[in-house]
Amino acid sequence: QVGSFRKTEVGATSLALLCFLGAGHTHAADGPYQQVVEKGLAYIGSQAEIVQGSADLRGDSEGISGMYVQGLATICISEAHAMDRHNKDLKKLTEMAVGFIEKAQHPFSGGWRYSPRSDDRDTSVAGWQIMALQSAKAGRIRVSSKSLRLAKDFLRDAQTDSSGAFYTYDPDKPRGVTKTMTAVGLLCRMYLGWQHDHPALKQGVEYLSKKGPDRNDIYYNYYACLLYTSPSPRDRG
Repeated sequence: QVGSFRKTEVGATSLALLCFLGAGHTHAADGPYQQVVEKGLAYIGSQAEIVQGSADLRGDSEGISGMYVQGLATICISEAHAMDRHNKDLKKLTEMAVGFIEKAQHPFSGGWRYSPRSDDRDTSVAGWQIMALQSAKAGRIRVSSKSLRLAKDFLRDAQTDSSGAFYTYDPDKPRGVTKTMTAVGLLCRMYLGWQHDHPALKQGVEYLSKKGPDRNDIYYNYYACLLYTSPSPRDRG
């Protein structure tokens, strides 16, 4: 269960499996949790609905959680594929999951929202999709250059200053900069090409450093930690 939603089994399973994968436990190598990871990945695959060659991994999700679940599940299978690139079934599922995210992106505004191709858009949902695309790319899964370009267009709309150091939740109904969306926006900027020495990235990170961790906002802490620990594109090679 994720948050207050009761029907987010795919999302919750993905979060749990990411913990195992992050600790080095895979479905492809002997270990105490090999079967756990293997069964979890099989469950995610069993919930995939194939739609025009793409994999909808939202499952029986509840409320507004659908595209969040899609992003999380795609990150999970992308990371598993990166650790086992010879698995053709896992590669195909990852490719199709990426395809669903690309098709769910608004074709003009470049954003994502709670349902595919929604006219609304927000930085929170977009962050998970961009992370999923980056995870797929890291495992050498092809990602549409158009989708990445549109994601950059969205981030430019979501920034609250001319340089791109600060971000808001809804670019169409801006309510000012927030530290959480700034952490999301800056991480996405890094994934899409900004280096550690980019002036706006340095300015945004300085702002977040002054804010520090938040006892009541695990979402912010999660993105801020990723921002501080992720290598820049140059470092990733």
